[in-house]
Amino acid sequence: MSKITFPKVAIGALMCIFVLSNFMYMRMMSNYESLDRLLTEQNQKLENEISSLHQQISLLQQGSSPASLNKGGGKGKYWTRDVPDARDDACKLFDWDSSNLPSASVIIVTHNEKPSVLYRTILSILDRTPAHLLDLIVVVDDFGTSPLDSDFYVLPKTKIVRNKDKQQGLIHSRVIGCDNSHPNSEVLIYLDAHCEVNYAWIEPLLFRVRQNRTNTVWPVIDSISYHDFSYTVINGHELTGGMDLANMNFIYEHIPSYVFDSVNYPLDPIPSPIMPGGLFAIEKNWFKESGLYDLGMGFWGAENLEMSVRLWACGGRVEMVPCSHVGHIFNDASNAPKYVTSSGVKNQIRFSEVWADDYKYLWYESWHISSDQISEAGDVTDRIKFKEEHKCKSFKWFHENIYPYMTMPAAARSRSDLDLWRP
Repeated sequence: MSKITFPKVAIGALMCIFVLSNFMYMRMMSNYESLDRLLTEQNQKLENEISSLHQQISLLQQGSSPASLNKGGGKGKYWTRDVPDARDDACKLFDWDSSNLPSASVIIVTHNEKPSVLYRTILSILDRTPAHLLDLIVVVDDFGTSPLDSDFYVLPKTKIVRNKDKQQGLIHSRVIGCDNSHPNSEVLIYLDAHCEVNYAWIEPLLFRVRQNRTNTVWPVIDSISYHDFSYTVINGHELTGGMDLANMNFIYEHIPSYVFDSVNYPLDPIPSPIMPGGLFAIEKNWFKESGLYDLGMGFWGAENLEMSVRLWACGGRVEMVPCSHVGHIFNDASNAPKYVTSSGVKNQIRFSEVWADDYKYLWYESWHISSDQISEAGDVTDRIKFKEEHKCKSFKWFHENIYPYMTMPAAARSRSDLDLWRP
């Protein structure tokens, strides 16, 4: 029987095919292993994120401070949640004519705010605001210790502006925010960096500004606990903004029955002599025409008194809108912003010198304000000139027509030398 022989060329070809097949097999197995390793890593990463979120929620439910959750940073530090729908049924049923409302830029000033809290503020705006009503979120980083994370720069409709040379303070930073707002925005909405907007929050604000461009409006401010993030809905028919004349600062006032009875609650806005100042909506051009802020003031403090009285006295209105709710984290004293301590008194003096007229002496006497302190508060000539040129009304007019229920210090009734009680 004869041997079957193969040409050497054929044997070589078979060997090549075998080697190539073995190489391709090994390459394929290597790719599978790489893919499997990648999927395993991604799954582990996702499990870590979920685990971290569950851990944070568990700690919050046990009463841990948000500050303690944010110290470590890292994975899972940002999260969002549902909040109670704070709206009255009438607000839910009302047609706010959303398609015809003006659009807005939302301006937030931050200085070393906890990243997760600021992130949650922005996400709540993006989640609960109709896209056609939100042009831009402007975040002014007021020279924080470290620049904001890269996470903030990739958020949609969000513009980060950093004060690079020095801390400007809340007042100046809000004007910087105005300058960086979207050119198409007719309305500016200012929010603090530690908020969560509620459902359908923006429509009632824009609706009221559209009705009259000189209306400056603020939402009902719900309470978010600093300690456990619990969200408490505040009734819009109970409190409005006022001022303590003896101490020249903002207070919440019970709404007088005659004021409440004059409105169709909750659809009608409630006149507010003074607004808190942290959260409000204003028509952009009216904001500029009515004097922006007193830029001679320090970091923050009393700017809401100055702005509220000025708006009323110069032809505008300040109102609380019960159908709009925004949650706000109220820090305890140990976590309040650390600004220059003297800016509050300086700002109060500047407000008093321009807008409080003879009423200022009630505060000056109560706090023993010296002539040196008044001088150190700076020149207010330009603000007095603005008041005169715009024919703005007196503080006595404001007291009698807008805020007749303002509590007067006991010393006021013995001051016959002042212009408070003259007809």
